[in-house]
Amino acid sequence: MLGHMLTRHQVLSVIQKSGWVNDEQRHRIEQVNRRVQRWSDMLTSHLLHRYDLWDLAYDEDRARDFADSNLRQNINDPKSRVWNLILVGLRLAFPDRGNDTVLTTDLDREIIRAVIATFPARMLNGTESFTTAMVT
Repeated sequence: MLGHMLTRHQVLSVIQKSGWVNDEQRHRIEQVNRRVQRWSDMLTSHLLHRYDLWDLAYDEDRARDFADSNLRQNINDPKSRVWNLILVGLRLAFPDRGNDTVLTTDLDREIIRAVIATFPARMLNGTESFTTAMVT
């Protein structure tokens, strides 16, 4: 996890210093980054709590607060009304931009291929779940 965080920090630093993006684009990248971190802490907080993996949180205090709140709200029940609010919140936090293209370059495609290549084949072909593949 530390390597991942260092890499993310280095990439954001290079983008910021390179002049590849203007101030408005840099601001949008920082906003999305903060949103992703908050939502990641919220959505994974129950797992961080259950398996004592707090060091994987972006912000441990925030993740602990989410875990406490999630336990009180019975978030583990997929029929809970809390999930309706969570899904609405996700849609508002990450709206469909319509004209933004997710895969804009061949480099984007290569990065995605490289990330997918790190997963075990048995997981990608549906014969094994992500959780099982990570344990073995």
